[in-house]
Amino acid sequence: MAEILDALRRDGDSSNTIIGIVILVLMTVFVAPDVLPQLVSNSLPFIDEGLPCTLVMQAEDRSQHQSLIGRSASDPLTIRTEIANYSADGTSPMVIRVIIINNTIGTVPFVFNPNQVVIGNDTNSSGIGLIFNPPITATLDYDRNGIANSRVAGQTSFPLSDIKVLGPLQRCVHRVEIPANQIAGVQQGVTRVRAYYRILGAGTSQQTNAAIPLIYTDQGLGVISGGFVESADAVIPVTAFANTQ
Repeated sequence: MAEILDALRRDGDSSNTIIGIVILVLMTVFVAPDVLPQLVSNSLPFIDEGLPCTLVMQAEDRSQHQSLIGRSASDPLTIRTEIANYSADGTSPMVIRVIIINNTIGTVPFVFNPNQVVIGNDTNSSGIGLIFNPPITATLDYDRNGIANSRVAGQTSFPLSDIKVLGPLQRCVHRVEIPANQIAGVQQGVTRVRAYYRILGAGTSQQTNAAIPLIYTDQGLGVISGGFVESADAVIPVTAFANTQ
């Protein structure tokens, strides 16, 4: 480190150099967590700006393990929607990136199951979905088992396998693929799509050991005002074709 500082001093005024280093460090700490991941993803479309949501840490026993900061946060989650791939000639699926971001310094849980991500505004169930405007008729089949993705209506308690936890300022990405044969109703430059997350309640904790009293009676999921958050619209891009004649 001393050698680096000596080299910097030889190249110019040491005070200006040190100030510059401090500014760069501050920019990295305060700006990079939000800007750099998106910048890298936009520059390299095959790289996502966060872990797949399927790989994010799964919740532990919610009756004993919760973040007090996360529980007291106000609207800690934001969502962004991006069109990762769209082929106007209908030869490949439309790929949409849903980015879920924890804006707090606490850990924040959310309900996520890739087999329960749906198209349409399902107001009677919790989870992630996509809303198209104008609406399109399409279904998702994440695990390709021939059964369309669906959610459980009115669910008030969730299995730990369906609760993911985002750490401080962490984000995750879920890629949604809509088969090419189901995007005929999409209009370039007209159709818009946005992602949403809906949670119907805080969830009910289950006591796993009768000898250990509950610390938290709910699963800590009720941190979204109104139980609903959505992204801005993403417009289906216009594909330009070169005229070879």
